[in-house]
Amino acid sequence: MLNGPNNYSSTLTKNDGSIERYSIIGTFLKDSLGMPRYSNEYAEVVIHEYNHSFCNPLIDKHYEELKNSALKMFRVVLKTIKKYNYRSEKSMLYETLVRANVIRYAYSNWGEEKAKHLMCKDMFKGFIIIDEVVDLLSIYENNREKYPILDSFMPEITNLFDSLNYEKIKTEYENNCGNIIKTSFDNFKRKVSTNTEIIIYFDKPMDINTEKCKTYIKSENTQKIMYNKITWAKTNKSECTINIDLEPNTEYKLMFSGFFFMTENYFPLSKNYELDFKTK
Repeated sequence: MLNGPNNYSSTLTKNDGSIERYSIIGTFLKDSLGMPRYSNEYAEVVIHEYNHSFCNPLIDKHYEELKNSALKMFRVVLKTIKKYNYRSEKSMLYETLVRANVIRYAYSNWGEEKAKHLMCKDMFKGFIIIDEVVDLLSIYENNREKYPILDSFMPEITNLFDSLNYEKIKTEYENNCGNIIKTSFDNFKRKVSTNTEIIIYFDKPMDINTEKCKTYIKSENTQKIMYNKITWAKTNKSECTINIDLEPNTEYKLMFSGFFFMTENYFPLSKNYELDFKTK
């Protein structure tokens, strides 16, 4: 109850040498009685934090072998990942291995579409080699006699990191990202209808299996997150419609999250898209 909105991993080594591992989950949602409320989406957060108890010690153990390639990667992605408070190459390595394992879990338990969305979100946050690590971990999964535990597979992960050209990967990633090029009304428009329909136009064909987008809405009176239903154009994968109910005579700032939309090749938008307007 005192944890706030943040999430953590923790371990406890008992007197008999056994280890208990914990996933400590924060909350920023509450019900009508003021009690913490968790949606199904928190499952991925639980698994993510639990993974840190296993992955962080492996990174620490093999850090000297990983350090040179990690520094090269960190210089390439620093501008992006520091926005999410990952400010060292070691924290970047922790997160890369954890996130790749979560995606492998998603493939096995939640299906390809969910796994692709998680990968898309991680790329957006600067983990641009996450697909390479996820693919490599499939070899680990299918060869457990050779690699009984993840520690025995760490040399393969080190070899992967040493083999990658991070500047080239970043350029290819940026070229594959989508962009919102315009909406059905211009930024800073006045007298927008309170029951408005926003048409979004993209520069690339998009994954039309995406059914909802996460929208941050800020006005003079409130700030909230909404999950808006997406209706895709029947003949055009580069156009969709979102309906939003708004208050009259109110200034609004909408931000469409870049990782809730995916191109048909499973890349996120290059950045979030903001739309400022006032209702009539």
